[in-house]
Amino acid sequence: MPCPACGRKNTKGVKFCAFCGKAQEDPSGESQGSLDLDRTVREAESKIDQLFDEASEAAEKACSEINGLLSAKGESSSTAHSELEEGCGDTSSCPDVAKGEGDKRFLLHENEVVGFLFPVPEQIHQAFEMVVSSPHVTTNAVYSQLLKNVRFYFDAGNPEVNAFASHGEVQLSSGEVTKAPCIVIFGGMGCMTQVMAAALGLWSLSRERNETYMGNTILREVAVRLGEEVVKGGGTFADDTMAEIYGETVFPDGAFDRLAGSGHLSSKDTWLVSRARSYSMAMTMSTIAHEIGHIALGHTLGKTLNYDISRNEERAADGFASSVLSSSPFSDYLVTGQFMSWVLMAWVDYTAASGEATTHPLARERLESVLRDNSAAARDVGLSKKTLGKWLPPEERR
Repeated sequence: MPCPACGRKNTKGVKFCAFCGKAQEDPSGESQGSLDLDRTVREAESKIDQLFDEASEAAEKACSEINGLLSAKGESSSTAHSELEEGCGDTSSCPDVAKGEGDKRFLLHENEVVGFLFPVPEQIHQAFEMVVSSPHVTTNAVYSQLLKNVRFYFDAGNPEVNAFASHGEVQLSSGEVTKAPCIVIFGGMGCMTQVMAAALGLWSLSRERNETYMGNTILREVAVRLGEEVVKGGGTFADDTMAEIYGETVFPDGAFDRLAGSGHLSSKDTWLVSRARSYSMAMTMSTIAHEIGHIALGHTLGKTLNYDISRNEERAADGFASSVLSSSPFSDYLVTGQFMSWVLMAWVDYTAASGEATTHPLARERLESVLRDNSAAARDVGLSKKTLGKWLPPEERR
């Protein structure tokens, strides 16, 4: 095989020219050096995932042993969890807390805090306005024209975990009939988003305190608990379930009562509340941007011809949402928020499974795609291909 650099003939299969030392090309046209580099990168990524999984298993085993020792001493195994949710410890490390002489000033007023615990229609409508005023929409004349008359509705009284776009009229749980075209988010979706956002706020706090494993564990427990409640409710999630999950899983030992307004709001809570509200906005904008994409791309104008076309329309709406959100002020929260959104939707898929064909790509498939594209960020929350089974329901419906 002649060397592409000096033209001299080399033995077939050699990686480098024996005369000039340049890398040789294989029959596919790629240089051997390039192929070797790609192979090395893949092997390194595989090794990183393996080490991450081994470290996670070791940490989980150690945590179980510690809980066993605490139980033997009569202490509560939630002590570490309680210490975590109490805040940053030294509030000087929390950028959201500004100190004065002998007092502290907060970015959040006490009356605002409940807005991060439960869905607030005005905040959800604000998320819609931020999506339709994003540069991806406003700089495109076609999108702007198609979306200028879209109405948004938050149907708080409907506990179903769902959201959709429509070019027809829809009757809401209140009896109100929507104007077309419209985007509708049901109350069950809003409630689940708020609980998951609160858990993400707690996870963010754990990272600031270098207690990442504890934060990852809480995040997984909350996701699974939410998923199990959706299965139990047949695809619904009632708001009266929220306080129970907050008290048992997210904020044990009285923290929920304090944050809900029955106690003093400390400066340490400010960090958690501000992060949780940002995650909530990011996850809500992601849902709305996807549904807006269906209208902007013309998916709601006629009947879908077949399941494959419908699934591809869902993927196109995902792409539209990604473009909208890339310029969002909450973009730093979007990747982690998307992980949790698809984890929760995988439970919704599991609830709805009937053996019949579906018009949507499975949430599990979409989650795996996001994980592949953001493997480092996924490891931050304890997600990998190997650990995915701990977060999701069985692949087969019972």
